[in-house]
Amino acid sequence: MTSEYEENVNSIIENLESRGYEWQRINSEKTSYKNGISIDFNSNEVSLNGTNLNSVGAVYCRKWGRFGLNKWQSAVAQYRDETAPTDFAISDTKHIYRYLKYALNDRFWLNRLDNFDDYINRLIQMAEAKRVGFKIPNSIVTQSYDELTNFYSENDGNIITKVTGQIPASLQSMCYTTKVEEDFLELASSDLPNCPTLFQSYVDKKYEIRSTVVGDKIFSAIIDSQSHDLDLVKFDWRYANADTAIYPVELPDKVNTKILNLMKSLKLDFGAIDLILTHDDEYYFLEVNPEGQWGWIEVETGLQITNEIVEKLVYEDQKRST
Repeated sequence: MTSEYEENVNSIIENLESRGYEWQRINSEKTSYKNGISIDFNSNEVSLNGTNLNSVGAVYCRKWGRFGLNKWQSAVAQYRDETAPTDFAISDTKHIYRYLKYALNDRFWLNRLDNFDDYINRLIQMAEAKRVGFKIPNSIVTQSYDELTNFYSENDGNIITKVTGQIPASLQSMCYTTKVEEDFLELASSDLPNCPTLFQSYVDKKYEIRSTVVGDKIFSAIIDSQSHDLDLVKFDWRYANADTAIYPVELPDKVNTKILNLMKSLKLDFGAIDLILTHDDEYYFLEVNPEGQWGWIEVETGLQITNEIVEKLVYEDQKRST
């Protein structure tokens, strides 16, 4: 289950095919017109493009919920002023595909939909990370201008803001981690009451670390954002558009243990965890993305993340059939 634009999934499919395994891909943008779902309640069979899903042993849920019609259908619907039928088709299709979660509930999922929905929230993630022993930046969520200015002063004017959960892809570049400057405070005096907002102390970094977790395997890489020429990259490496030095690193056992304990507490079998290593060699937790990208990490480091995902899916599929 994925998006049609996911190159990472193409790598998984190529790996599966090289091993002789069958697969079915659901692109949620095309669920309303191209996937050929069939549900027979007399025989309790669910099929997709003619393939009986009773034979499925493992499900990889890369992305979910961006349902839609194709562009031509959407354009025709708007031209004919048929947005209501279009919206109905998308809405009902979403519910029908949600049945797959029920029908395949006894299979292995990487990750389960319910767990993904519950634990994409960064506030829950921070609370759980703190519980398992990670340090987290000083953090508040507030709609109060006075609370914000007090927090700003307490942290010597060195704070950032960021979103607390999943956002539309079209808005992602607008929602990277941002340093709070004086002009931001001026805007916040009128705008902050309209939306509770997360603020954190800025933690000075030696490196950023991306740890991609597949089951009980951890693939970690240093992202050397602090050596980049662009100041924005020092606050969020994504501003560099991947133009940042990246290389593999083996984390201390105690840090890896915290990572696995966190994933267990969040009920996630896959996730991309962002950490900070300070100049005092302290590890701070930032967030875990259950949909985190990993292809670019493989290209730069040679870490075999795709292969481990396939190994996990194949293992769970074979375990069910024995």
